[in-house]
Amino acid sequence: MYTDPSARGGASEPVHGDGADGEHRDGGRALLLIAGRIVSRRGWELQVPTFAHHFRTLTIDNRDAGESDPATVDYRLDDLAADCVALLDALGIDRAHVLGHSMGSGIAARLVVDQLGRVARLILASGAIFGPPAPGSPPPSFPRQDWIEDPVERRRLRAVLSTAPGYFEAHPERHATVTEQERGNRITHAGVERQMRAMADYPTRAQLAAIEKLHARHPRRPGRPRPARTRTRTGREHPRLPPADPARCGP
Repeated sequence: MYTDPSARGGASEPVHGDGADGEHRDGGRALLLIAGRIVSRRGWELQVPTFAHHFRTLTIDNRDAGESDPATVDYRLDDLAADCVALLDALGIDRAHVLGHSMGSGIAARLVVDQLGRVARLILASGAIFGPPAPGSPPPSFPRQDWIEDPVERRRLRAVLSTAPGYFEAHPERHATVTEQERGNRITHAGVERQMRAMADYPTRAQLAAIEKLHARHPRRPGRPRPARTRTRTGREHPRLPPADPARCGP
């Protein structure tokens, strides 16, 4: 689904079958936000107003999540990256900044490798090192006994894992907002496992090496801005994001 609240007051129209996106215009180059595993595109709602002051901000539901129809076969991160390209094509956008979070970082990295000319700047947030499982190990799975069907309750219980200890206790209104974002997310237990298999099949290290090679082969041209430096911030270095307590982390 395609949403352009600034142009049509929130009206929607179909764009492509594998995902849904929301668009928020306030000028500037397009910024595509790609969510991680399980969550819907609504997980960006708190960030979109700030981004929309500077960018034409787009969000997309990955396959199986949000308003997307449940998939019937397995897919790869390559397919999810191709969905993003299809979205840009449908909206007539030649080039966009791309920000991927968690699983979305793998999708974003694949997008820049496959479609370098379509990506202005690549931002990877809270990424993970994906890769094929060790020989003889079982395929990745989400424990059935830990799955919660109700998306709102699921989000309420899991949201605390992504914040500093005590944050939601100090800001209960923000917890309620974040929890409500997942209402209507159609993802199923089978859908989560399809997403996990897509992640496990993705060679993260090789893709990052490929991005470095692309960067080396495309040096800065006169008159164009210098590529942004890579920055890494961890909980141990960030005063607002202390290290996670392993006892708080679930599957």
